[in-house]
Amino acid sequence: MVNFLAVHFGNGSGNWGHVKRIYRRSANSKWTWHRVTNSFGEFSTWYIANWTIIKGADKLGSHRKYESFDPAKARNTLQIIERFIDWSGENRSPQGKVNEQIQIQMQPQYDLFDVLYKSMNSITRFGRLAKFDYLCSLGKLGLIDAEPRSAYLGEATGPKDGIYDLFHLPYNRQNKNGIDKYVNELSVILDIPYAMQVIEDALCNWQKNHNIYMRYNH
Repeated sequence: MVNFLAVHFGNGSGNWGHVKRIYRRSANSKWTWHRVTNSFGEFSTWYIANWTIIKGADKLGSHRKYESFDPAKARNTLQIIERFIDWSGENRSPQGKVNEQIQIQMQPQYDLFDVLYKSMNSITRFGRLAKFDYLCSLGKLGLIDAEPRSAYLGEATGPKDGIYDLFHLPYNRQNKNGIDKYVNELSVILDIPYAMQVIEDALCNWQKNHNIYMRYNH
């Protein structure tokens, strides 16, 4: 639960304030995964009564800044949490969801990361980067044995622009597939764990301001 919330809210103000306030039900109890999934109605009532407190003065992460806390608005945080619970399956277990996919797909070339990534399309407003970062975090924590073979940049905006600049390619925002080969080749050359995530993050920063990141790296 905490891992999901951390990705959803981001760390915009540097102290994980939103995660703390939504996870910490009160001084003596917490909204654990078990408690939320078994008492979602109770959690919903608590969230609706406390959403302005949860929101606080902290900023959302830069990739989540358009999300809404207000439960009266469409596609809000409460809805995203509910969709995540639905995604976790009948047993209400993200790890169970992983095991289910492993049992379904046993081919030698089976890409667990990709299957899980695509399965998360059902989570409203949990887009490319949220799915990507969430699954990468599970892998780094040793909760899944999977690493991305793609950065899914065909679905991206900013990082895609960074590729055109970095590789000196003719600009074509409509090119959703051809750019991936450059990133794939670079990941092989780097030969580091989670190279795709490293490249994705670097490209995202690169396209924001070349000069700042060039000075930093030098």
